[in-house]
Amino acid sequence: MMSWCIFFLTFVLLASSVNIRPKKLTGCPDGSHEVHCKTNPCEVTDCPAYPEANCVPNYCQGCNAVFFVDGKEVDCNEKK
Repeated sequence: MMSWCIFFLTFVLLASSVNIRPKKLTGCPDGSHEVHCKTNPCEVTDCPAYPEANCVPNYCQGCNAVFFVDGKEVDCNEKK
């Protein structure tokens, strides 16, 4: 029983001395911080030129909705 207690205390001390949580990355390529939006930009933005497009919210430097078709970003204002 005593050896189990020593093992447990050693484990707790080692675990508490190591930062096991990953750092939060912003995901912004230019290193800027993500902004906090009241709503998901994809819920209030549409893409009339590509109604089949998938929307991905982008919170880098603003509340932006980015649309993709087959993995490629599309311009919702003009269909090519």
